[in-house]
Amino acid sequence: PEHSSSCDACEYCDDCCDDEFCRTCRADDNLLDGQNYTAKYSKTCSGFDNRRGPYRCFTHCQIRRHNHEGSAWLIVDGNVYDATSVLSWHPGGKRSILRDAGGAKNSVDDLKFHSKTAIKLWKSLKIGELRQCIGSSLPFPPHTEEQCVIS
Repeated sequence: PEHSSSCDACEYCDDCCDDEFCRTCRADDNLLDGQNYTAKYSKTCSGFDNRRGPYRCFTHCQIRRHNHEGSAWLIVDGNVYDATSVLSWHPGGKRSILRDAGGAKNSVDDLKFHSKTAIKLWKSLKIGELRQCIGSSLPFPPHTEEQCVIS
């Protein structure tokens, strides 16, 4: 299958685009069952939570898509947290979370700023671990067909 013209998915990891008509990224739509594609198809990491089972591994390519009110993921020292449920009642307001959502930065200082109770809550929101996308280690930047057109 080919990527659609609006597909911006990384071809080197489990990233998928938001284009509902992309044949590559939507090839397994019948398996989704209403789950978030990124969360469902990410690789299992070595970590394990007794309540939730194995953690998932996510790349920055995947995490970058979770930077809005519908899905706000944060990175703290290689761990990935889904802070979406906190947006509506966070004392600092949703903007304080959304500015770092999508992996905009390592939010370790933000975590340390919180009370022990808030840190415990934050840690309960862990959904996975950060892993490097192999595309980020290429000696040249990945390209698209549009960039290869000769004028």
